[in-house]
Amino acid sequence: MLMRLVRDSARRGHIVLNDTDHPKESCGVFGVYGPGEDVARLTFYGLYALQHRGQESAGIATSNGKDFSLHTG
Repeated sequence: MLMRLVRDSARRGHIVLNDTDHPKESCGVFGVYGPGEDVARLTFYGLYALQHRGQESAGIATSNGKDFSLHTG
């Protein structure tokens, strides 16, 4: 499923990391990309699923397409 989404995004001209570019540790990382979708809700569920890993190591980065905003806690 993920590789299909990556291929579909690549066809539309979006920059996509290939499947070999990933964290080398066993950390909980996820990303949400969905123009026109409720990404806030998807992000909430993703963070909820990772909450057992500890809040002190949590962070979120967002982008409006031009600038990035990062918050860690």
